[in-house]
Order: sequence, then structure tokens, then C-alpha cells
Amino acid sequence: METKRPNFRAGLINARLLLVVVLLGAPFVYFAYVAFDQATTGGVVHRDGLDEVDLKSLGNFAFPESYGTREDVPLRWRSLDGKRVALEGFMYDAASARESRNFQFVYNRTKCCFNGPPLVQERVFAGVPNGSVPYFDEECRLVGKLRVNVVNPTGDKVDSVFEVNVERIEPLRHGSWMFGLAAGVVVVGAVGTRVLAVKRGGSSHNMLLEGRG
Repeated sequence: METKRPNFRAGLINARLLLVVVLLGAPFVYFAYVAFDQATTGGVVHRDGLDEVDLKSLGNFAFPESYGTREDVPLRWRSLDGKRVALEGFMYDAASARESRNFQFVYNRTKCCFNGPPLVQERVFAGVPNGSVPYFDEECRLVGKLRVNVVNPTGDKVDSVFEVNVERIEPLRHGSWMFGLAAGVVVVGAVGTRVLAVKRGGSSHNMLLEGRG
């Protein structure tokens, strides 16, 4: 009676396929979670003694740029005035220096390339009270005291709505876990290929021995 051998090749292929599916689906799951979190929290989560504010939600309201006042800012954002907040976004400084004392903080810097510059309410004007901070090209986490201060010096154009006194700023590492997952897929794929090669070699060797017998 012939004993059916387990199909190691099919099992390894299925494992590698599963890992590839997980790798490709992980970003979609992450962004779906972010969207759900924004919808359920309203863009503000109080944690560790500060308010974590979603920067995109902060500027997502209609504001008359020519004659807007503080009363045109939604109450939930005005209530953050003077509070310690954490924001995640990108630095922008026209000076392009290695260090910056005054810069703009926006949720998506590439938006400027496709849809024009951010609206005034989509920008947070950041200042460092003492000294300066390094300028980062990648996405950052900024911690500081938020001010809701509508500035309209000429009376016909608002220059700023939100300001923040920066305590600290540091780059985020969202991509590290994705890189690790991708590396895992590569390693598993390489190991699987090696195991298959050894398995094939062993089967061929056994066939030769059986033929000699």
C-alpha cells in the first residue's frame, strides 16, 4: 500500500502567499483604522496629560479667509486654546535651513503640489520660544501649547488662525513596521525556496537509489 507523502511545496507556497496578502493589506487596514478613529473621537483624544489632535480634522472647516474671526472657528477647536497638544504632520519653512525657529506645520505637504497651497485654517504656525529645532523632511510629532488666534492685520486677509509654542518635535517612524513585515516576507520566501530545493534534491536522490535497487 502506497503511503501518501505530505505536499511540502504547496504548504510553503500557501504560507508565502498569505504573508504577501498580509503585507499588501496592512496599509489599507491602518488607514481604515485612522479614518474610524477620527470619526469616533472627533479628532481629539486626551492621553498622557495632553490632547492628541488630528491635524487634518483641525483645519477641516469652512473659514472666510478675507474677513473671518475667532467666532468662525468651531467651538470644539476654540476650546483647545491654551491647551497642551500633540500634532502629527510635516514641517514647512521657506528658508530651508537645517534648524528652524518659526515654521508652518501641515498635515500633508504634497497637497501643495496638486491642489494648491493649504488654506489658512489648515496651517499651524509654529514658533520655538527658546532657541530652535532641527528641520525634518519626514512626518513628525509636535508637542506644544496651542493658541487659537485669528490674525488679520490689514482687515481684508487672515494671515493665521492657529499657532503653537513648540516644546519638542521628533520624526515619526510609521514605516518601520511595514519594512519589518516586508523583510519577513523576503526571509520566509528565501527559506521556503531553499527548503523546496533541498526537498527536490532529496526526492531525486531517493529515486536514483530506488532505480539502482
